[in-house]
Amino acid sequence: KIQALARHLTLQGITFGTVSEPRQVRGFSYATGVSGPATIVSGDMVISTQQPRHVLTRVLFEPTSELSDSLSYDITAWALPYVYGVDAYALPRSMMPDMPWTGAEPAATAQSGRPAAYLAEWRSFADAKLLAALLDNGMNVRFAEEPFTIGDRTYGRGTLIIARGTNAHLGDSFDQAVHAVAEMARQPVDAVSSTMVTDGVDFGSSDVPWLRGPRVAVVGGPGISPYALGELWHYFDQQLGYHATIVDADGFGRLHLYDFDVVILPSGSYAATLSSSVLERLQSWIRSGGRLVAIDGAARFLAGKDGFSLRRKEEKEHDEDEDAPPERRLYGDRNREGISDRVTGAIFKVDLDSTHPLAFGYEGPYFTLKRSAESFQLLEDDWNVGILGEDGHVSGFVGAEAHKPLRHSLLFGVETMGRGEVVYLLDDPLFRGFWHNGRLLMANAVFLVGQRSGSNF
Repeated sequence: KIQALARHLTLQGITFGTVSEPRQVRGFSYATGVSGPATIVSGDMVISTQQPRHVLTRVLFEPTSELSDSLSYDITAWALPYVYGVDAYALPRSMMPDMPWTGAEPAATAQSGRPAAYLAEWRSFADAKLLAALLDNGMNVRFAEEPFTIGDRTYGRGTLIIARGTNAHLGDSFDQAVHAVAEMARQPVDAVSSTMVTDGVDFGSSDVPWLRGPRVAVVGGPGISPYALGELWHYFDQQLGYHATIVDADGFGRLHLYDFDVVILPSGSYAATLSSSVLERLQSWIRSGGRLVAIDGAARFLAGKDGFSLRRKEEKEHDEDEDAPPERRLYGDRNREGISDRVTGAIFKVDLDSTHPLAFGYEGPYFTLKRSAESFQLLEDDWNVGILGEDGHVSGFVGAEAHKPLRHSLLFGVETMGRGEVVYLLDDPLFRGFWHNGRLLMANAVFLVGQRSGSNF
């Protein structure tokens, strides 16, 4: 994540460095939203606002957006620590880096002998790119659903396992192939001498699922937001490096769904595409092991439809005295009244269930860019992976009437339907292609969710 942020800053002409000696400071934590002590050590990225691009630097890092007027046509929050999901502090006092920031990208570890397996931790989108490359090169991969320990090293949920025994088809080229992919992805892999663990589940257990390379379809065409389709297209083609087929919305009802394992519905209008008969076919495919990923407007379209468990929250009656006279409305205030119940692009903190595969790789809270005030009930018998907290608002404009309905609203959920799943992403994790921290969430939806039951089409 730090590497991705560094590339972003370099492209913007913003300079940064590090410090030669550890320092104790006090600053505002982007993660917790409160000020407190922090330790800066050599190697940490230090970005001073005292530089030629000082205005841009302040704008991109201000924890709480300063708006001259709440009437805005676009998003109102964009702080980069939330975008990239990095642990960061805003310091009230000036600090200048006194050393260049090297930030060398991790290289594949050189190993000798014949390891029993290679392990790659699952912590960022770069690990998803490694997985895509492994699958593209015909390697068989498993992943850990629970943490495990080998020797004195503990690996977290989502850790990729590339075992020699399950890649016998590569023969003597196995080690060279793994290292070549790791070097290309610039991600480290750890060699281990046994598939037996010190603590946890051994690699050969049926409790360690296979990662089958899914056949992915993305719906595009009439009714689909070109922005939403474009960001998904760019995600698979340019960012992840994994093949996805764009299928036309007009012909979706005639699509042979069993040619695919994952179908992604970008945000858009689906009234003409998903008729009741098409929804029945879609549900039959899901029950047979398919995985449907519905994003933003697509998830909202499915809310309340027969066979889907997603439901909007019901509006509650007001507590005010019904006999009280209505307040006088002023014509001049009509525009401001219209945004009192809206969210026009604000950052919220999300409570994630990091034990669910949809949230593997995330530690601590996730920050989402919310552009709608619609709120949704928690799934009764399924998995509420991402929930807005009691007061999750972090930065950006939120109408006065929008706060309360959003409390405890579902944001990311997974519904089990037969042998398949429906993944609801009620906020777009790839918004405009720049919300970097959501890229791993999308990879989890594509690769990890539902892999226990698998797809046998």
